[in-house]
Amino acid sequence: PTLTLSYDGFVYGETAANLATAPIVNTTATITSSAGYYPLTPANAASNNYTIAYTAGRLTILPLNGSGQPYLNAYMSNSTTLTTRIYSNAPALADIQLWDLNGKPFIRRNAFLPKGFISIDLMVGGVPSGVYIVTVRGSGVDLKQMVRVIK
Repeated sequence: PTLTLSYDGFVYGETAANLATAPIVNTTATITSSAGYYPLTPANAASNNYTIAYTAGRLTILPLNGSGQPYLNAYMSNSTTLTTRIYSNAPALADIQLWDLNGKPFIRRNAFLPKGFISIDLMVGGVPSGVYIVTVRGSGVDLKQMVRVIK
């Protein structure tokens, strides 16, 4: 989408058109980014007669199924950390668990899920490499995803 900026503080009828250089907005989100929150960082504006201050923003990419359904994306963020990015459409308490394919539990973590996104890391340094199932279960939340733990 096109990112827009808002301005305040111009005087004497001046507008953003009076800036010597218009600002740009940077984000870490890309066309292939998964659902979640991403920073919006304005920069590079220039003016001959104004001091420019920036306020960062936040881009929200909703799950493909919209904001009405919970969402889970689990991935290895480094060799010892499995990151779970969870979207909850209402605040909930939940258990995040890692299971092997035979149903043996390896890790269990209780977490509060606020309305919106939260990232929760599971430390998997002691878990053998392999394919596992991550589950998130709680009030109004029942999600699961297969994930490969690679060391």
